[in-house]
Amino acid sequence: MQSIAIVGRPNVGKSTLFNKLTRSKDAIVADYEGVTRDRKYGISSVFDQEYIFIDTGGVTYEHDGLKAETQAQAELAALEASIIFFIVDGSKSLSSIDADFLKEIRKLNKPTLLIINKADQSDSNFISAEFSSLGLKDQVIISAKSRKQFPEIEDFLHEHLPSDSNTNQLKFQEPFIAIIGAPNAGKSTLTNRYLNDSQVITSDVPGTTRDNIFLPCQKFEQDFTLVDTAGIRKKSKNKDLVEKFSLAKSLEAIRRSNAVIFLINAQQGLTENDRSLIGLILEQGKSLAIGINKWDLLSKKERAQFDLQYKEKLSFAHFVQRVNISALHGSSINDLLKIILKLFKQSKRKYSTSQLNNILDLLKQEHNPPASGRFKIQLKYINQIDHDPLTLLVHGNLTEKLPDSYKRFLINGFRKFLKLKGAIIRMNFKSSNNPYAGK
Repeated sequence: MQSIAIVGRPNVGKSTLFNKLTRSKDAIVADYEGVTRDRKYGISSVFDQEYIFIDTGGVTYEHDGLKAETQAQAELAALEASIIFFIVDGSKSLSSIDADFLKEIRKLNKPTLLIINKADQSDSNFISAEFSSLGLKDQVIISAKSRKQFPEIEDFLHEHLPSDSNTNQLKFQEPFIAIIGAPNAGKSTLTNRYLNDSQVITSDVPGTTRDNIFLPCQKFEQDFTLVDTAGIRKKSKNKDLVEKFSLAKSLEAIRRSNAVIFLINAQQGLTENDRSLIGLILEQGKSLAIGINKWDLLSKKERAQFDLQYKEKLSFAHFVQRVNISALHGSSINDLLKIILKLFKQSKRKYSTSQLNNILDLLKQEHNPPASGRFKIQLKYINQIDHDPLTLLVHGNLTEKLPDSYKRFLINGFRKFLKLKGAIIRMNFKSSNNPYAGK
């Protein structure tokens, strides 16, 4: 999956184009605050291929030069992207801000497309000549607000980006396990620990986006592939803008993996970025296990404080299995790997309808669905409609009235009876037509 940074001055149409390109039922849009304020990440399938789009805050010019925060964020977006969309306002004259910022972009030596926006009311030849002094040979003139597609942009992407096929990955064995976390969480140490015990040689996959490296491994007589996410470290002149990790690379690794080991540095505690990414992993239905690294370095009091923070901030992920580890010393890292391998295996299982309905009957005997007014909510039968993650469909009457608390009861009950500790279970509900509706 390739990543594309959308950069330029304020109000030139960056966000409009971002929203246009990521408008898809499969799009994931993550707007992070703090470290990544001024950057928004979207994953979407457009032009018959999947991309990560990075929207940035507008670059402005003040007496001391380019404004530190927005310049840093735009540069970071361009740095972690495979290609750059440089947007200018075609309804206005060329700005010195455009020329100054483009000088910084050129230093990255990446394919850059000049997108002249808001040009629907102007002469295209005049506009093209106006911005030709920027020296970008590839340019398109568009109106991002229009409902038209952008064939010129599509042609540029197909010309400059390799096909995102999985042909090179076929030589590697599922599951693909991404190790996600901030640089200081211990990703590299944990990866090296698993690789040192492995009987295979590490290898880069040709054509994959830089910083995501596929590493074939074998442990416990099982083959698997680690997806290492090195990320980008770039110190900012502004001390408040220290890049924690590359979200684009993390999102890409999550998307391309079957399962995720999420590492948290026990000494640094649980951050909002950790919380947001864990939520995205669960939304994607990936098998997930959480490793609390450097646990051995905490005092008894610090461990109690961490446990309290963990319980409060990750209440939505209460079922996810957690292992306290030391990647440096290797303690409990095999327990963590065994959990994720087991979760992946479980995610592929198919269950008979009779087995599932027996469990549903037991759960209804334990706790009947509540009534909705003077009508009873009936759950008639259940069947499996998908796997990886396990997805169940419950048929009945008035299921739309079923409280969320009872839905959680059912999911937890199936997780218990099917012995799927730590597994993601999705449960959908379908109501039969009510012949008495409206009477």
